[in-house]
Amino acid sequence: MNDVFKNMKVPTKIIFFSKQKGFSSLLFIVLVGLSLTVLTVGYMSSMRNLQSSATTAHAQTQAQMQAMIGYQALGGFLKAQSLTNIAKIETGTVSGGTSPIQFKKIACGTNQYCFDIVGKSGGATSIIRSKFIITDELESKSQTGSVFAGGLRVNKLEDLSASGVTLEVSGGIINKNNNQTYDATALNNAGITVVAYTPKNFIRPQDLRKDANYIFTLESGNAKCTKNNFFDATQNKQITVETEITCPLAVTRESDSWVVNGNSEITGVLWFDGNVIVNLSKTTDFINTVISTQKIKTELLSESQDANYNAFAPHHYYITATEEQKTARAQKVCPTDYLLQYCQAAGQLKSDTLMAQSPATISNILFLSQTLELAAGKEKQHNIVVNYYGNLIANGTSGGTGSPSGKFTGTGVLNIRGNVMVVGEADMTEMLGDFSMKLTNAQAAGNVIPFYKKVFSVGGIRYM
Repeated sequence: MNDVFKNMKVPTKIIFFSKQKGFSSLLFIVLVGLSLTVLTVGYMSSMRNLQSSATTAHAQTQAQMQAMIGYQALGGFLKAQSLTNIAKIETGTVSGGTSPIQFKKIACGTNQYCFDIVGKSGGATSIIRSKFIITDELESKSQTGSVFAGGLRVNKLEDLSASGVTLEVSGGIINKNNNQTYDATALNNAGITVVAYTPKNFIRPQDLRKDANYIFTLESGNAKCTKNNFFDATQNKQITVETEITCPLAVTRESDSWVVNGNSEITGVLWFDGNVIVNLSKTTDFINTVISTQKIKTELLSESQDANYNAFAPHHYYITATEEQKTARAQKVCPTDYLLQYCQAAGQLKSDTLMAQSPATISNILFLSQTLELAAGKEKQHNIVVNYYGNLIANGTSGGTGSPSGKFTGTGVLNIRGNVMVVGEADMTEMLGDFSMKLTNAQAAGNVIPFYKKVFSVGGIRYM
């Protein structure tokens, strides 16, 4: 038995019958390939998402930049506008970016102006809500030239005498009747200096009632007269509130107008609610500041040949006097019941420093109104000379025989020693017909008038 086991041979190699034949390797390769494919697809998708996010973020950033550019441009635009113009703005566009940037006014508080400014880029939109705080403060400064804010059209340059006078005109040009403009050579030959009009906040008639001496209004259809800002010599005290008085004989109410008689002795600042006719006399100088909420029209009393008609603003009456005339003229301007705005005492004006400050500067205004129509002289035909001394301020002006607001027409000559300020920016002032205007510089002290200074500040911005 033992021999049997001894004689048995042990095999030299072992044979396994469960061999895998490479399937595991193939499966591993397939799985790795699938994993790489999934990773690649995921990476590509992630890259697309990142690119899309980056594009969106870039577009939004650009839109925000556009809105900020619009904010800066709108602020610059508003700074150059009068408060009256700003109040009219509702919507619009400003430039400065790659395309016009829209803005829209939003309701805001008193003296506050809020705008939504819309920036757009690549389909993205960004809105900045901005707040501007804009107020008017009264100041006095020198106006060194005449103003035609809505433009000026002149039939013949020889009809406009303005040697040594600067004219502020819309666009810095003077138009002809044929819609052409006068070139620099023609203006130089005529001795006319023209600069572009810079928007200003001119004083308004309603703002000066508090600084007037005689106030004329209607109450239930009847004339009502009050007096203010004067020294009452009888009571030996200053009157600084409106006090009702019997209407002076120098002023009457006719039809729909107040009529001021140029022969009267009344002097001071006359404030009217409504239309005013000022009758100029050849025998008596007219010495007043006349303010109307509507229209001032001048007419000539007893018109005849070889006559001079003079209308003076109170301060101009004094500063145009000779040394021999000054005492008498000071007593005329500052009577016993002297006026507090520009008189120190009876027969004495305030110091030069105080005369350059408000409210004394009201004495440099001859006429202030919405519309102004001036009687002209007929120097060539009848030697009738009409002189206006002082500053004339109106939204529209006419002259000669009368015409619509904003036009000078008719026959005659306007002699103005001071500044004409046609401050309405909507209508062009026109000099038509056989009509001429002579503008002459006033003394420096007579050019200082009250203005409104626009105070501009930013109340804040935020993205909506």
